[in-house]
Amino acid sequence: MQTYQTEKEVGMELNVGGVSVQNLTKLYPRKGRAKSTNPSDYIAANDNISLEIQPGEIFGLLGPNGAGKTTLVNQLLGLTRPDSGTILVEGLDVTRYPQQVKEITAYLPQQGMAFGSIEVWRALSFTGQLRGLKTTEANTQAKSLIAELDLEQVANRYLNQLSGGMKRMVGFAMALMGQPKLLVLDEPTNELDPARRRLVWETIRNINRQRSITCLLVTHNVLEADSVLERLAVLASGKVRALGTPGQLKQEFSQEARLDLALANPLPKPLPEYFSETHLAGLVRVEPEPYLPLRFRLYFPPHLANEVLGVLIHRLGMSYLDDFKLALPSLEDVYLHLVNSEGVNND
Repeated sequence: MQTYQTEKEVGMELNVGGVSVQNLTKLYPRKGRAKSTNPSDYIAANDNISLEIQPGEIFGLLGPNGAGKTTLVNQLLGLTRPDSGTILVEGLDVTRYPQQVKEITAYLPQQGMAFGSIEVWRALSFTGQLRGLKTTEANTQAKSLIAELDLEQVANRYLNQLSGGMKRMVGFAMALMGQPKLLVLDEPTNELDPARRRLVWETIRNINRQRSITCLLVTHNVLEADSVLERLAVLASGKVRALGTPGQLKQEFSQEARLDLALANPLPKPLPEYFSETHLAGLVRVEPEPYLPLRFRLYFPPHLANEVLGVLIHRLGMSYLDDFKLALPSLEDVYLHLVNSEGVNND
């Protein structure tokens, strides 16, 4: 149950929804160095980050390991205090009112669960009651989520007896209990098979439409994120490197078309030479697929697609062509471009 006293006490911004992050910075001392006043002795996990998540929006936070995603989430949840800057959740300043923010936020971490030695249905019910539901309300919502997420076969089993994938699904269900205004999901589809991954994404879309919950998804799975996110921010080295809808980022950062090429036989000469001998010289970038000697990715301006295909068909001949696919710029291309331009190893 929420514990606000008066609107004046928590600020007149209570009617402001969503999330607002302004000039957020979090510093950590470099390994082996004590706290000091020298800026070079610190690493900026978050470096002057500013972004807005609109009420009811499905927003994504993408970035490689070490990009600052976890630090940002911990500050948003009131678990870590920023060194400078502000975070507002539903108009509440997280630094001033961390408990109130926790009461309106649901969080699915990457690892760990609050319960272990109790049944799945009971874990869901307890979670709902902890979030302010009456027992009957919590039991009703638990039953509904168990059916919606296809958990009937494990409803009476203890959590610590479940497989990794099923624990992940139960954790997702626990995050949905109650009536949170903000749902934060950290890698929600880890350890899930394709069918359950799709079920998670469909459920996120459904609850977002039905309950207008603001959703923040932290993920490495760019291909899946492309199908569900309304807007996203790409983080690298503690900074926001790109911010916008998937379509906007594709248009801004991927000015090339891509052709995936599979050869039936080795060529008599390197593939780039077939283009260097034509007016396309310098306009087509050829990248071999690692560990796949007969597969390549070709990048070029979109308006040259017909001419590139013409070179492949007429100069190589059908005896060398096994398969090819022309692809529009993807969110994965944008992500790799931004991450690689930072010199970051996305492990």
